[in-house]
Amino acid sequence: MFDALPKDTMTLSMNHYIGILHTQVTSSREGIEFGFQYEEPYGAYFRNHSSTWRLLLADPLLDKMRQSPAENIIVDGRTVGPINTSRLSAKPVLITLPAGTGNHTWKLKIN
Repeated sequence: MFDALPKDTMTLSMNHYIGILHTQVTSSREGIEFGFQYEEPYGAYFRNHSSTWRLLLADPLLDKMRQSPAENIIVDGRTVGPINTSRLSAKPVLITLPAGTGNHTWKLKIN
């Protein structure tokens, strides 16, 4: 049955799906910052698995970001590296969070 799916199709386990459904996502009023809360028992999948979320940015914000050479990504209070703003397009920005339940933060620091 899975052989009939396109090669780029991704499947999820039931625990992964439940974890996604029960994740509480919040945003900040200042800048581009998100909080992710994985509560037990529903977020148990993320105890041992990292997670990736897709962020689509509005065109006016993309235009503003393209004027800067690089922006820093901060995950859980630690700078993990720059994002190359010159390559931003209609593609989503990937938000990658480390494994672990509880609270995680992701922030795009605009220079």
